[in-house]
Order: sequence, then C-alpha cells, then structure tokens
Amino acid sequence: MARLILGGALGLLLCGALSADDKKIDAKLLVGKWRLKEDKDASMVLEFGKDGKLTTTLKLKGKEEKSVDSYKVEGNTLIVTEKVGGKEETTKTVILKLTDTEMVSRRDKAKEEDTFVRIKGK
Repeated sequence: MARLILGGALGLLLCGALSADDKKIDAKLLVGKWRLKEDKDASMVLEFGKDGKLTTTLKLKGKEEKSVDSYKVEGNTLIVTEKVGGKEETTKTVILKLTDTEMVSRRDKAKEEDTFVRIKGK
C-alpha cells in the first residue's frame, strides 16, 4: 500500500509534458537533495545523484518509503524511469526554474507549479 502511495505521489509530481519554451537547464544544478516546499500531509525529498540515480523519500503518517529510479535531462525536461509492477515507466516534468536554491516544475496540463527547495548538506 505504501509503495502504491509513493508511486502515485511520485507520478503526480513528475508527470509533465514538453514545453513549447524548451530552454536548456544546467543539469549539474539538479544534483543534490530537494524538499517539496509545501508539505501539508506528507513530506517528500528528491535526491539527484551525479550518476543519474534519483532517490525519492516519502514520509506519510509516520511511515517512510524510499524508491530509487534513474533520470536524465533533455533541454528543460526531466525524464524519470521507474519500475512499477515489474515494468519500466517513464515520466516527464518540465523544469520552469532551476537555481542553486530553488526548483520549480509543472505537471502535465496543470496550472499549479511544484516548488522544491535545496536541502543544504553538512
């Protein structure tokens, strides 16, 4: 059940479409840990590795779930490949803004944007 919730949450966050404004982002800025800025019912942390691995940590109702997937960046589009039920699924997210401290993305056909803030390492 928790894996289903994690998959659904990750899918909602990372579903997107190619933007007509296909700017190229600096993928090196993506590397590190990012926290969803508006955590209401759950907290989500995305950790992008230099090796193309994405670790997602979801905390919901005192339980923590992690998944490790792969990612790549094409232009301003984040492409994530995850295994769901033994099959690979690819999702795309348009990155609207990426700085050293903030990442803003938009889901497919959504008006709302998701804002993540960088978690500073020790």
